[in-house]
Amino acid sequence: LLRAVAIDPNNSDGLIALGLAQLQLKQVPKAIESLQKATKSAPKNLDAWATLADVQFGQRDFKGALATLDAGLKAVGDQPVLLEKAVATSMMLNDPKLGIGYAERSLKVVPSYKQGWLNLAQLAMLAGDGDKSIAAARQLLTLDPTHWEAWFHLGNVYDALPDEAKAIEAYQKALKSQPNNWRVLMNVAWTLLQEVDKAEWGEAKDLVDKANAVTP
Repeated sequence: LLRAVAIDPNNSDGLIALGLAQLQLKQVPKAIESLQKATKSAPKNLDAWATLADVQFGQRDFKGALATLDAGLKAVGDQPVLLEKAVATSMMLNDPKLGIGYAERSLKVVPSYKQGWLNLAQLAMLAGDGDKSIAAARQLLTLDPTHWEAWFHLGNVYDALPDEAKAIEAYQKALKSQPNNWRVLMNVAWTLLQEVDKAEWGEAKDLVDKANAVTP
C-alpha cells in the first residue's frame, strides 16, 4: 500500500486502505494522517470523511471527530451517514442541543428514518424540550403505530411531567408490542406505585414479578 500511494499520492481509496491497515497495526497517528490525506485528495469522497471520523471517535477524540464531520458535511452536503455520526458524537460530548440540530438536518433529507425520529425525541428530552420530544415521538408513531420504543419514550416523558395517566397509557401500548420487556414492565409498575389508589399496587406487584422472571 505504501508503494501504491507513493506511485499515486492522490488516490483516496488507496489512502483509505492504507489508513485502515495502519489502524489494524495500532499505528493510530499514521492511520489518521493517511485518512486526512484521503479527505484532502478527494474532498467529495464520503467514505474518506466517514472513516476518518470513525477512527477519531474510536480514539475518543470526539471534538476532532465532530470537526471532521462538519468539514465533510461542508464538502459533500447533508449526507445522512455523516449526520448520524454527528448525532452520536454530540451525545458523547454531552451536548443534546447540538445533536438536535444534526438530527433535524438528517430528517429533512430522510423524513421516513425511524431511528432519526427516536434520536430527536431522546435528544429533545435531554435538552429539556418536552414539546419537541413528544412531537418527534408522535411523528415516529405516524410511520409505525406499533413502535414500542416510541411508546416507551412517550411514557418516560409523561412520567417526568408528571402525567401518570398518559404515562401508563403509553407504557401499556409499548407492552402490547413487547409483553415480556422487563424495562417496560418495571416502568409501568413504578408508575402504578405512584397512584394513590392502593388497588393499583397489586397490579404493580404482578408486573414486578413478571419482570423479575424475564430480567437478565
